[in-house]
Amino acid sequence: MLFRSQMSGGEDPTCRKFLGQTTINDVLANPNNYPVFRRLKYLNALRKRSLGLMRGTQNPTKITYTANGISFVREYSGITIVVGTTRSGETFTKSSIPNGTYINISDPSQTTNVTTGSISFTVSAHEVECWQYGASVSGSALTRPTP
Repeated sequence: MLFRSQMSGGEDPTCRKFLGQTTINDVLANPNNYPVFRRLKYLNALRKRSLGLMRGTQNPTKITYTANGISFVREYSGITIVVGTTRSGETFTKSSIPNGTYINISDPSQTTNVTTGSISFTVSAHEVECWQYGASVSGSALTRPTP
């Protein structure tokens, strides 16, 4: 592809070298100094807990945009994931979802029972919440990174 060859890194798998090994080593040794790294590490941990997040399809009719956030539903092999994220904190409601017990992926001890095909949940500013139906979630609560 022509555009790839014109971009820095193009088809080169080592295109991240511009960060420099010194910077990479510092991030790994001192992750608390790098809030973006902490946030990405947390989001990757959430994703690893759910096949629905990793492989699910997103129905365009189940995406809701607000002035400060977004919520959506992903589905995969009987697993339904409801996700919300926001800049300022807000409550999301998603409807037309299966009834049953939904588990908070970041803290499996938190559950909510859906009986009307609708779930409401509050997301704090600069956070993400993921609720899963149809599969268990293992592990203890994840520590949310500070901004």
